[in-house]
Amino acid sequence: MRVKRSKACGRFEVTADGQGMTGLSGTALLAETADRIGLTAGLSRSVGGCRSWIAHDPGKVVRDLVVMLAHGGDALRHMKILDGQPELFGTVASPATVNRTVVALGDDEL
Repeated sequence: MRVKRSKACGRFEVTADGQGMTGLSGTALLAETADRIGLTAGLSRSVGGCRSWIAHDPGKVVRDLVVMLAHGGDALRHMKILDGQPELFGTVASPATVNRTVVALGDDEL
């Protein structure tokens, strides 16, 4: 298997000034790993045809859902945990969009 770098990773700076603190750095590492190993892109290819996508990449929606669950969330409303950290996770789909994605995946005949 060959891994091709698709984008430059973000830079982290460690300081003791208390600026830019987050408790989600481990969760961000999980999301970054999924992107780096091609899991997010693979999810996009495999689930992209189950419905029309306007603003949110289906692979990223599924990735963000899994990351939210790994962080301890247990309801779609907990997507707000990731949504509050755009520097780490980018644009996060709303709970309604995640729900439509899950329903579309359940209805899809792969």
